[in-house]
Amino acid sequence: MSAPMNTGTRPFILVAASDANRDVLYEEFAARYGRDYQLRVVPSDDAVAATAAIIGGGDELALAVAELYGDLSAAAAVVDEITELCTTCRRLAVYDWRVLAEAAAVSRDLIADSRIDSVQLIPRGPRDEEFHSEVSGLLSDWGWTVAVPEAPVAKVVAEPNDPAAAGIRDYLERMGMPHTVYSPPPRSGDASSR
Repeated sequence: MSAPMNTGTRPFILVAASDANRDVLYEEFAARYGRDYQLRVVPSDDAVAATAAIIGGGDELALAVAELYGDLSAAAAVVDEITELCTTCRRLAVYDWRVLAEAAAVSRDLIADSRIDSVQLIPRGPRDEEFHSEVSGLLSDWGWTVAVPEAPVAKVVAEPNDPAAAGIRDYLERMGMPHTVYSPPPRSGDASSR
């Protein structure tokens, strides 16, 4: 596992949305995830530049949310450009119920081509547990596959490709135990320590 890019900062959630839904999406994400994540909500036209600024600043992008609206192929292209800049972030497409038929067809293709990880309707009520369950699942997946644990249960010190260490890591991962892996320091007298 590699070290975090910018320790001490919270990872980002980036939301690219239409004018009509930007405030709704901001409120949904800020209320649920504002403590643990930095939130940036931008017009879709600014999403690629915002992603570049996040990554260029040494921060981590955990989740990119793109609203499918207007020219749906252009909205899908925004997701592709974000993915080129940040291959590790999870990608969620959202859409308003008014464009359900068109967006459902486009999102089906996006998922089939692995261009997005999930799709959800934009929440319309006071609580939308299905929406937030999906967002939480994507953030959890990102955390397990990318982020370095903030409080590891174990620290494994081993040479690269050590079969015993691989078995220990496999066990820790199957048990859901956060851990980190380190290379051992050079031994005194080794050619590498001179």
